[in-house]
Amino acid sequence: MDNLVKEMKQDNKKVIIWQTEVFNLMEGKPIGGIAVQMYFWAQVFAENGWTVYSFTEKQKKTVKLDNIIFKPVRKIQQVNFFFQWWRSLKYMLSIRPQIVIYRGANRHLLPLALFTKMLRIKLVFFSASDVNFEPGKELVGSEFNRKLYHHSIHYIRYFVTQNQHQHDTLLHHYGKESLTMFNIWGHTPAKGQEELPQGDVVWVANFRKLKRAEWVIGAARKLTQYHFVLAGGSRGGSDLAYFEEMRHHADGLSNVTFLGGRSFFYTNELVSHSKVLLCTSTFEGFPNTFLQAWSNSLPVISTVDPSGIIAANGLGEIVASEEELVVALRHVLDNKGYYKKLCASVADFFPKNHAAQSCYERLIKYLQYK
Repeated sequence: MDNLVKEMKQDNKKVIIWQTEVFNLMEGKPIGGIAVQMYFWAQVFAENGWTVYSFTEKQKKTVKLDNIIFKPVRKIQQVNFFFQWWRSLKYMLSIRPQIVIYRGANRHLLPLALFTKMLRIKLVFFSASDVNFEPGKELVGSEFNRKLYHHSIHYIRYFVTQNQHQHDTLLHHYGKESLTMFNIWGHTPAKGQEELPQGDVVWVANFRKLKRAEWVIGAARKLTQYHFVLAGGSRGGSDLAYFEEMRHHADGLSNVTFLGGRSFFYTNELVSHSKVLLCTSTFEGFPNTFLQAWSNSLPVISTVDPSGIIAANGLGEIVASEEELVVALRHVLDNKGYYKKLCASVADFFPKNHAAQSCYERLIKYLQYK
C-alpha cells in the first residue's frame, strides 16, 4: 500500500476513467458495452505512461489492478443529487487529473462538465448511442435527467463520436464539433476457462425490447440446421419480463442455447467459437460485439451499419427485417466461398481501423496535449 501511495504522488500524467463497471469487468461480472470501451481506454493510457484512475463500489480501500488505480466510492441512490456533485468535485481536487474520460448520456455528466471547466481539466465525452444527441430520444430516464444532461453538453469542449450520424446530430442540435473515431480494441487476456456451448450463430446483448431478440428466435425456428446461442442479462423491470419471455421461447427449441448474463471475457471466447455474429437492434452506436467478431475474423449480420462500414468493406450483411435475416444467414453460411471472402475482408479491415494505440494518438492530438 505504501508503494501505491508513493506512486500516486510521483506521477505527473493522470487520467480519470469515470466509471465503476470497469472493476466489475475485470472481476468477471456481466457488464455493459460502455465498460468494455472504458477498459480498453484505461489500458492504452497506462501503456503510454499515464497513471490511470477509476472507481469501484466493490472495495473499501484504494486498490490497483491491471495498471488501474481504483478509488472506492459509495453507490449513489438516484435521489441523492447533491452528493454526486460533492463527490465529483472531491475526486477531481484530490487527483488533479489532466484528462477525464466519460462515456454515455447521464445526468451525472453535468457536475463533471462544470467542475472540469472551472479547474481547466480536459473532459472528453464519448458518445455511446446514436440517440445521444437527439433531444427527447436520449435514454436517460426522466425529463429532469434529460434537462441536466442537455445542460452538461453546453459546457463540454471535447467530444468523440462513433459515426457520422452522431457527429452530425451533435453539430446540428448543439453546434459542437467532434472527433469521429471507431471504437477501439486492445488486449483481451484470458480470465479462466469455462465450458462453451457450440454454436454456428451467436447473439450477445442485454435483453431489451429494442435489441429484438425475437428475430433470432424466429430465425432459429426456420433454420433448424444451425445452432443459435443467445447470451445476455436483464436490467430488471420490463426488461426482466422480456428476458423471461425470450428464455421461454428458446427453451422450446432444440437448436437454441439460451445463456443469461456472462462476463466480457466469456462472451469474447463464445464469439470466437462461432461462425457469425447477429445484431438485431433498432439502433446502436458502435457495438463492441462487432469488434469481438471482427477481432476473430468473423462476419456480422446486422440491422445497423455504423457509418456504412459493413457494406462498404464487405464485413457482413445488412438486413431490415426478420425475413431478410433468414435469407442472409442462408446466404452466408450455405455458401462457403462467399463466407471465406467475408472473413478475409474482416481480417484485412480490423487491424487498420480499431487498434487502440493509433486511436489513442488521434485523441491526444485532438486534445492538443503535449
